[in-house]
Amino acid sequence: MGRQFSRIGPFAKLESVAKKNKIGAALLALTLSQSLSLTKPTYAQAPPTPLKAGYSADLLGKESLSAASRHFQNDLDGKDRNGAAFALGIGRFLMAVEGLGQDLYKYGFKPVRRIAFMSLVIGVNPNPRTITYKEFRLSIERFLSRLGHSLQALELIDGDVKVRLHFGKVRLDLNGDGVRERNETLYRVYCRLMRQEESLLEASAEQFEIAFDRADVHWLKGYCHLLSGICESLLAYDSSSSFALAAPIFFSNSQLPTAQFGEPDIFDFVGLVHTISWPLMIQESNLVIQDKALSACPVPPKAADFFSPSARSVSLNFVPVGGAERLRSAHSHFLTVVKESRLTWKYSREEVDDDCEWLPNPKQTGVIPGVRVTEEMINTWMSIMSEGESLLLGEKLIPFWRDFKGQSKGAFRGEAQTGYGINLKRFFLEPRKFDLVLLVQGSDAVPYIEHGRLSRGRQWRTWLSEFGPDFPGFAAWFN
Repeated sequence: MGRQFSRIGPFAKLESVAKKNKIGAALLALTLSQSLSLTKPTYAQAPPTPLKAGYSADLLGKESLSAASRHFQNDLDGKDRNGAAFALGIGRFLMAVEGLGQDLYKYGFKPVRRIAFMSLVIGVNPNPRTITYKEFRLSIERFLSRLGHSLQALELIDGDVKVRLHFGKVRLDLNGDGVRERNETLYRVYCRLMRQEESLLEASAEQFEIAFDRADVHWLKGYCHLLSGICESLLAYDSSSSFALAAPIFFSNSQLPTAQFGEPDIFDFVGLVHTISWPLMIQESNLVIQDKALSACPVPPKAADFFSPSARSVSLNFVPVGGAERLRSAHSHFLTVVKESRLTWKYSREEVDDDCEWLPNPKQTGVIPGVRVTEEMINTWMSIMSEGESLLLGEKLIPFWRDFKGQSKGAFRGEAQTGYGINLKRFFLEPRKFDLVLLVQGSDAVPYIEHGRLSRGRQWRTWLSEFGPDFPGFAAWFN
């Protein structure tokens, strides 16, 4: 069908930057560069006058995330429980992003060329700590636990809801110094990312408002589950064999054995790929940061606060967990992403207002300038979600390339409806050592190969053509 949208102004520049830096699916880049396209939008028609009804979450731009979240927590017994719970969920999600940014800054994350935009987001630490493999895993566990706290709040929402937020005015303490500086405001981070003049966008940031509604509740829940599934998958394996090479590439104060001969280059990445032979974690102590009483207090914004005597409302539990359990959890998270995506677009399609929409239906005008969502795009996305669900449930198989060897169209371009393929459900529920090279070569894929219905490459190409080359950005947005 081809693309059913137009690009105007900043979105076109976003596409150019995304192509250059390959950042389409990066969550933070999505948040900063799609939601914060803060130049005054050019609409196909004049936007309606916003309806100002709804719970205000603008305290997230005036106070620290933890202080604002405490306020929302106290409001759960008020007149708008759904609004307070949604604002709390948003605040906790931002705290998860903030905490991850602080960990990256603390250990001197040094982005390689293709993700160099991250240095513009979190800054460069002149005095970083040396990261260890244990600390790396703990950072992921903290992020995972905070995502769980966001979900805990979002699960309280029952029925319609509207939360208003001037998103560009939110400040994140990304360097962990306890001060939310002006240059940590999201619109200023966006300006650095897009290399635009800050003074030109400050006025627009004051006006950039999103009215989050019931559809967006499920959108955010879906994102929490998606990121949680990724974290669980990473933690399921003992990747220490790769860490010695990966740490010097991505973090300061770590050195490759070849450091005396210069900076890391492409051959270090080749070497890194060949170290990806990870056994399952047999059992480890999983950090569970538990909020008392729904969560009497949100998770402290700084990692050090977890171990502070003053954090009296937070209890630390170390629960034995193994890699197999984590992969089962990841599988469940990914299936829930599909469920939440369906609910997102169910409620979005039912909306009849037109009020600062984050996820507009075809009859609405969204806050992202120059981009319209069509019914065809939504239907295509639902088809993609259904296909992904079929793969996760083992109802369809990922084509195994060796079964199509010698055929002109290959495994991922052909039209065969049946054949030999990899059962993704069994990959998660019957896990083994993860060896990337042998998995691609096929030896380690054999235990999961069976004959059945295939996910067809031709069908995927038809779906992707609906979005054109912008598919990664739309996928990150649509969730």
